[in-house]
Amino acid sequence: VDGTFVLSCVATGSPVPTILWRKDGVLVSTQDSRIKQLENGVLQIRYAKLGDTGRYTCIASTPSGEATWSAYIEVQGKVNEFGVPVQPPRPTDPNLIPSAPSKPEVTDVSRNTVTLSWQPNLNSGATPTSYIIEAFSHASGSSWQTVAENVKTETSAIKGLKPNAIYLFLVRAANAYGISDPSQISDPVKTQ
Repeated sequence: VDGTFVLSCVATGSPVPTILWRKDGVLVSTQDSRIKQLENGVLQIRYAKLGDTGRYTCIASTPSGEATWSAYIEVQGKVNEFGVPVQPPRPTDPNLIPSAPSKPEVTDVSRNTVTLSWQPNLNSGATPTSYIIEAFSHASGSSWQTVAENVKTETSAIKGLKPNAIYLFLVRAANAYGISDPSQISDPVKTQ
């Protein structure tokens, strides 16, 4: 409560994508003086209230399509159930979050399965404990979708894909402290 939170939305494209924010599906009102959308698409909310808790989604759109990404923010009060003031948690040390893995390589392709492998980046950031895989295809609604999470190995078979469709994949590393930036995007792969 009363803190400031800043949600960034990084999107590139030509033309430059328009960025909108929704909270729990409703466009975020910038009528409220606490809430500002900065030039670069960043959403800043000052003097946070308990009512600001919710799922925030950034929507980056161009005439050719849109991509979305969501984060859940929970605003916590300053007293616990015993009425004792609670110090806000310290921000996580960025060095505890894993670094992005290497670009995923496609090792096997069938009609509806693509097998990927990648390497963790252990030179910076903390050790990942699992991986999240996202896929993009015009065949399944033009937005990145999480197709596997809690993957414990550096290889994964992504099942349930559409045949004869072009897919792009990326991998993120995760541990108890957070989720890495995305890896580089795989080369396009076409299912059989």
